[in-house]
Amino acid sequence: MDNYSDVQILKTNDGRRYYSTLFYPELVDGDDNYYVITENGDRLDKMAYQFYNDVSLWKIIAANNPHIRKDRLTLDANIQLKIPIDASKYIDRLRDFNEKR
Repeated sequence: MDNYSDVQILKTNDGRRYYSTLFYPELVDGDDNYYVITENGDRLDKMAYQFYNDVSLWKIIAANNPHIRKDRLTLDANIQLKIPIDASKYIDRLRDFNEKR
C-alpha cells in the first residue's frame, strides 16, 4: 500500500516529480489513547498496522505526536507515542484537511 496515495504529485519545470507537503490538522485530544515507548526499528507505518491493521493510517499517529519528526516513517528509540484507540474519528478529518490544501 502506498503511504502517500492521497498526497498530490507535483512536477518542476525540468520534469522532476515530487510529493506536495502533507499537512496535519490539530486533532482534539481524547482520553482513549494507547501510550507506547518506541524501540529501534519502529516505524510509523508498522505501528499503524499493529494498532489499526492499515499502514496508511500512520498520519493519525504522526498528527497526535507533534514532538516526532514528520519527514520520515522511522522513529527514534525511547520516544513516547500517543496512539488513539479509535482511529475512525480522525480518518475523515485528515482526508478533508489535506483535500482543502
